[in-house]
Amino acid sequence: MLQAIGRIVTAVDLPVTADLESGYGDVDRTIRAAIGAGVAGAILEDAMRPIDESVAAVETAVRAGAAEGVPIVLNARTDVYLPDTGLDRVGRLDAAKSRGMTFLAGGADRIFVPGCSHPDEIGELVNCFGPGRLSLLAMPGVPNPAELQSLGVSRVSYAPTTAMGAGRAGRASATGSRVLALRARPGRRRWRRQEPQRRPACAVRSQALSVPRPRADQAID
Repeated sequence: MLQAIGRIVTAVDLPVTADLESGYGDVDRTIRAAIGAGVAGAILEDAMRPIDESVAAVETAVRAGAAEGVPIVLNARTDVYLPDTGLDRVGRLDAAKSRGMTFLAGGADRIFVPGCSHPDEIGELVNCFGPGRLSLLAMPGVPNPAELQSLGVSRVSYAPTTAMGAGRAGRASATGSRVLALRARPGRRRWRRQEPQRRPACAVRSQALSVPRPRADQAID
């Protein structure tokens, strides 16, 4: 993974953030190694662990960045909106607020809440965390970038969307078959039949949102 991160860092002129999952068993070592590979930011997920363990990981990541002289932009991810949490809609929102505020107090710069898509809930999270603190995952049903910007969202992650679309298109081209694909642009839900060797099955683009960020000199969007 670190070799792949290093190749990306050297290939682009933009700051790079890395998804470091839960820290791979040693948050301090993982953050330091990622910084050594050239990252300017990281995503660290809670995986619904007890809150004291999760906030300790956030604090460790912040200390590791400071020790390396690189105050990385830390996106603390909470998985409360993902399936199988056993929470209802109200419970998910309350847990996202509680965990998010705890992570911010521990030194996180943004709170990443994949799965949250309803405008009212997005607005509540922005009001809770403050403008420029909420990060979301692009998926069918999520408001479009302009609407997210108006709501105060600072970052939108497309995660594996483009890679999955490219993979489907590649398989279609190799087999000569048609592809039934979901075009996963925020705010748009549409199925379409695609012929092989046309445009990729999933055509999306990354879009930074120009809203205030926690520390502008460290922004990596």
